[in-house]
Amino acid sequence: MVAVSVRDAQNRIVPLGTNLIHFELSGPGKIIAVGNGDPSCHEPDTWVPKDNFDVVPENDAWRYKVLSHGKNSPFPEIEPEFDDSDWATVDMQGGADSLKKPEQAVFRTKILISNHDLTAQTVELQIGRIDDVGRVYINGKLAGSSDDWTSSPIFEVKSLLHAGTNTLAIVVINKDGSGGAGRGVTLKFLKKPTAPDWQRSVFNGLAQVILQSTQDPGEMVLTARANHLAPATANVQSRTPAQLPGSMVTKLGL
Repeated sequence: MVAVSVRDAQNRIVPLGTNLIHFELSGPGKIIAVGNGDPSCHEPDTWVPKDNFDVVPENDAWRYKVLSHGKNSPFPEIEPEFDDSDWATVDMQGGADSLKKPEQAVFRTKILISNHDLTAQTVELQIGRIDDVGRVYINGKLAGSSDDWTSSPIFEVKSLLHAGTNTLAIVVINKDGSGGAGRGVTLKFLKKPTAPDWQRSVFNGLAQVILQSTQDPGEMVLTARANHLAPATANVQSRTPAQLPGSMVTKLGL
C-alpha cells in the first residue's frame, strides 16, 4: 500500500486538501485499488472497464429471391458479383416470415466497411432471426450457420471483411409454416479496452494506492499528478515471493 499526502511549501500535510490525484505505474506491477478513507466518497475504489464498442444497423437495401433450382449451397446467388437488381426488396427489421413452406431463398445486401472499422479487435454480425435453417456468407465465404429458428445467431466475421463494399448473403431454408430472415441485422465493432484511468480525491489531504507485483524482480515507478501541484514519484522494488517483505508503505509528498 502506498500512502499519498498533499503537502504545502513547508512539507506539512494540508488537512483541508481535496485535490484529485491521477496515478500512473510502470514496471513489473499494476494498480489494483485506490482509497482515501472518506466513508461518504462515491469515487470507485477499483477500475471497472467500460464497454467499448459500436453497433451499426445493417437493415437497408436488402433483397431476396426464392430459389427454384433446389441446389445445395454454395451457388451463384451468394457470390459478390451476382446481379440481384431484379430481386424483390425485403424489410429486414420486420418478422422473418417472407417464405412459405417449403421454400429456399437467398437474402442479400451490401455493407460498407472502412479501414477504421477494421481496427476493431473483433466484429460480430447478429441476425435477429433465421427461420428455419440458415447459412450466412460474407463475400462468398461461409461465416456460420444457424439451425435454431428461436435464436438470434451471432457470427465473428472480421476475417471475412475488407475495406470497401462487402456482400452479405443469407441462405434460408424454411421447413414449416412461414419463415425467412428478419428481426434486424447489426454489426458490432468491439474495440480495444480503454486503459485504466486511476484517480482519487484526497481526504484530509491523504489517499492510498494499492499496488500488486507481477512477482518478477524489478522496479515499479508510481507517479502521482494533480493540477496546480508538483508531481511526485515513488520507486518500489519488486522481488520474488521468497524475497518479498510482508508489507511496504511509501509516502508521496505533492
